[in-house]
Amino acid sequence: MHYFVFLRLSGFYAQVLDRRPGNLHAKPLIVHRDKRVLDVDEAAQTRQIYRGMPLAEAKAILHDGAFVSWEEEPYRQAQGEWLDPCAEFSDVIEPDEQHSAWIDLSLHPNPQALAESLRRRVEEATGLRATLGIGWSKWIAKLATQLANTQYPIPDTLTFLHSLKTRHLSPVDLEHLARLEFLGYATIGEVAKVPFEVLRAQFGEAATHIRMCARGGYFEPVAAVYPPNSISERVPFEGSVEDLPTLDLALRDLAASLSKRLSQEDKQGKELVVTLEVDAGGNHEGDKGTTAHEGASCVVRRRKFTKPIQNYASALASLRLLLTPPPEEPILGIRARLENVTEAKRIQRELTGHTTTADRERGALAAFQHIRTVFGDASIVTGCDIVEPRRKQVLRAWKDATGWR
Repeated sequence: MHYFVFLRLSGFYAQVLDRRPGNLHAKPLIVHRDKRVLDVDEAAQTRQIYRGMPLAEAKAILHDGAFVSWEEEPYRQAQGEWLDPCAEFSDVIEPDEQHSAWIDLSLHPNPQALAESLRRRVEEATGLRATLGIGWSKWIAKLATQLANTQYPIPDTLTFLHSLKTRHLSPVDLEHLARLEFLGYATIGEVAKVPFEVLRAQFGEAATHIRMCARGGYFEPVAAVYPPNSISERVPFEGSVEDLPTLDLALRDLAASLSKRLSQEDKQGKELVVTLEVDAGGNHEGDKGTTAHEGASCVVRRRKFTKPIQNYASALASLRLLLTPPPEEPILGIRARLENVTEAKRIQRELTGHTTTADRERGALAAFQHIRTVFGDASIVTGCDIVEPRRKQVLRAWKDATGWR
């Protein structure tokens, strides 16, 4: 089952601007976009300025405020700073706005407990309040966040949608939403109960989409957009694993998956991040005999290697290094992510599969130059530059003159 989390930060833009030099902090701060208030600081909140308020109304209330128009670039670095902790929990992250994103936790055995750990981790990293919503589709998770409602797990999607206003059916065209409200369908539950023939007579081909959304059936997957230029794979376990032989088999599968992706995309990378999903609280039997993992957490290990990872052997060796020593807690799954991948460097080979003489010479010269740069020019001397002692030179000349051997 899909388990998507939509996470949104409050006060993100105001916090970034407060860190900048200047006198903005002396005035109530309002960040606006498209003639609406996007974010406010505490001083503006005390003056009854709220997010989503029309900009003209905010200016009428707050004459002495600092009004800043939103631009993307000033907040780009801060966006990465709060998305990086999210990457500790999932490799499938899709930013929405600079203060919000979807995170896919579907592969974890207890995603609801992990979602709460994710929220706490982001709040610790940013100092801001994080609100999250949970759903089996992107639009449902975002809707749950907008309504500040995190009490509805995925199986209760219909219950969650039933009493909401029709205007909250975000996947439906605005024109159709306005018409639904005009026809008297005030809630999503009322739209879901309309006979399909009646709905089709009123909306034509769009009736199928409207009915599917009203019943919570429209699926939107989360795209793996962040971190950029990365390749990730995951190996889950049925239950938890502690013995080293099983872990090594999992590393082999993970290395095979990574090397296959690298080969298909013709990529290589030096920055490897391994995330161990561990059961920090221990396992216990649930009410129905299922294994629950209430202490779900993540152990993140990263390393930048000097040589690129681009095949099975290098991937497996790198994974084994990062898994040493293994964690003391039982492992629920292992994720590996190569960051900042680049195009693989290939050497043109002959049809026989052997490198040419010119290729070997270029490789040797490059290696010599690197060693001389590190250890000095005298670290490597070619044979023609070696000066033999005078005694050996005289003996060689005597042998050549007399023919003595």
